[in-house]
Amino acid sequence: MQALQEKAPKFLVLQMERVLLKALDKQILIVAVDNEFGSRMVDEYGSLFSDLLKELTGNRIRIKSVIEQSSRPKTQQNDPYQAFMEAQKQDPILRQIVEKFGAELQYN
Repeated sequence: MQALQEKAPKFLVLQMERVLLKALDKQILIVAVDNEFGSRMVDEYGSLFSDLLKELTGNRIRIKSVIEQSSRPKTQQNDPYQAFMEAQKQDPILRQIVEKFGAELQYN
């Protein structure tokens, strides 16, 4: 995870903290994500993951995602306010921006 934090955008690191390792099948690492957005992120940054895994293991390993429902309670999954508060706790830059400029969620 440290290599990812050094070479990847912060939003990608936060997304990858949510994945679960499922299996390693030959040269394919299978990870579980909890939504379509997470799956797209894994697909879009697959070459970055492969490069990092090659640096760490010496082997070229592809990454593939499968979508699985999260074990978190449904109310926590769908609460955008809670997700925003959690993002502020995990990201000091976001927290500083919110503290300096203020922010609130808009519902359309």
